[in-house]
Amino acid sequence: MSLLEKVDQWNWSIFELDHLSNSRPLFTLCNFLCLKAGLYSKLQIPTEAFSAFLTEIENGYHRDVPYHNAIHAADVLHGVNFLQTACQDEMKPSDLELLSLYIAASIHDLEYPGKTNNFLVNAADPRAIMYNDRSVLENHHLATAFRVLSRSDCNFMAHFSRDHFKQVREMVIDMVLATDVQSHHFAVLSTFKNKVQFLLL
Repeated sequence: MSLLEKVDQWNWSIFELDHLSNSRPLFTLCNFLCLKAGLYSKLQIPTEAFSAFLTEIENGYHRDVPYHNAIHAADVLHGVNFLQTACQDEMKPSDLELLSLYIAASIHDLEYPGKTNNFLVNAADPRAIMYNDRSVLENHHLATAFRVLSRSDCNFMAHFSRDHFKQVREMVIDMVLATDVQSHHFAVLSTFKNKVQFLLL
């Protein structure tokens, strides 16, 4: 059994994938998961544009950053795929939700500069000024990714209806903003705990 065929297992080596994919773990894993879920056919996603998008996203991660790099993004992508697969008996995501989940995981640390939000705010970094000191990095990750998507060669959602595009964009934004521990994470966690408690009643 190949490494990718074991992707639904928790104990899975992202570093082996990085090695086997010639340092393209994010591109390789996201492509494989979308293919495995049938998203290319179900959502009529043009593979050439999607591959161009993923290539630009992976290239936007700084390999010299020790942690928040493309390997980390691929690792998070593996993690969210494992969790949604494990929970499919209770809640099966729609095709648009699954695509949004994979995109959010893939872009969530795009162009991470190796500095925290607090550092950027205190240094009056141009990104902090642009985003008014609110979820600076998370907003930057999102804006950069959607800027890539706006390019004609990378816009794999160009054929989506206005409503479907809006749904995906909103879900991706919500998920990436939720990675800001200081501003959003605990509110999301509290909502999640309340929903779990309700299900257990």
